[in-house]
Amino acid sequence: ATYLPSLYLLYLSENLITHLNARHFRNASSLKDLDASYNRLENVDKNVWKSMPEMEKLHLEGNLLASLNGIDLSHNTHLVYVNLGANGIKDIPDDFFLGTAVQTLYLDSNKIVAITNRTLTGLAGILTTLDVSFNLLEELSHIGLSAVETLKVDGNEKLISKLPRKGLPSLKSVTVPFPTMCCWFRKIRKKSREAEEEEEEEE
Repeated sequence: ATYLPSLYLLYLSENLITHLNARHFRNASSLKDLDASYNRLENVDKNVWKSMPEMEKLHLEGNLLASLNGIDLSHNTHLVYVNLGANGIKDIPDDFFLGTAVQTLYLDSNKIVAITNRTLTGLAGILTTLDVSFNLLEELSHIGLSAVETLKVDGNEKLISKLPRKGLPSLKSVTVPFPTMCCWFRKIRKKSREAEEEEEEEE
């Protein structure tokens, strides 16, 4: 990428890459889609993403990332799709997605324990698809989920009694750890409809 400033698609998937070095992407200013999935990535230079201001899609699934502390997406304001599934990620730094425009987010098959009030900061009204299935979730905040239509939380048995009771007015599809939890989905939909009716009456 150092000599291809007009490059907008780069597929590096299914190799043995262990590290993304910033100097290899310093002229990748036109890159829109980066696929580095299914490698052996353990870490990424923090400044890698700074040289990709036009990036819209980022595929890092199927790697060995245990932490996201070295990843800074604050310069990627056009980013709408992120796949970080099937890594070993344990937590998401506060405000990690702030400044982006992520609509579709895959965090499935990791070791994440909590989606807190600050995990999805800045994505309220933007994020429409969230997959956090097959993690170790004990907490799922509703903050940032106001526009989510598709939510996948199956494979998180400890989340049974801690699913959000509000803040999901757009929810249309959900997968949950146990079939009996469909009652939670119905209650959420009912509350959303009631809230909409109240708003209409006020108008």
